[in-house]
Amino acid sequence: MKDKQNNQPVSEPELPEWYKNRHRPLRKFWFRFKGENWVTWAIMLLCGLGFILSYLAMTSGNLLSIATVFSALGWRGGPTSNWWGLLLNQFVQVSVMQLIFNLVFIYFVGQWLEPVQGHFRFLMTFLFAGVGGQLIAGYLSRFGLPVGMSTGSTTAVFGLLMVVVVEASF
Repeated sequence: MKDKQNNQPVSEPELPEWYKNRHRPLRKFWFRFKGENWVTWAIMLLCGLGFILSYLAMTSGNLLSIATVFSALGWRGGPTSNWWGLLLNQFVQVSVMQLIFNLVFIYFVGQWLEPVQGHFRFLMTFLFAGVGGQLIAGYLSRFGLPVGMSTGSTTAVFGLLMVVVVEASF
């Protein structure tokens, strides 16, 4: 730092020793994950929790149990009925194979794509790809195409695949 009048360096005041050695657990916790792919791990954790919720609902004995999970998460009759159903439905997995495929793909793609795009852009890419895929599936099903109900993060996984193709081609 320089003095504005004399344009000579000014020494900064020395910080007290107690201030330098203070304990800041949140900062230490945050910097532990700095540079790592923590968004990928958070998405995988949310997908696992969504599978556990859907599995508990399916084994509860209710005939419309998966519909109960969707209605609890905001899915009421279609992807355009409410906005939080579009976001939360990405994390509800219906089968074990769907969960395994999505988690493996998110892990491997996230290890490469998250450092390239950054944490926030990777998260937004995942969420927008999932919402866009669910909207397209809902739109096509209204015209009688056999799309079925879109569940899980499979639409986001295919969106991430397209982003990988675009990133790798340039």
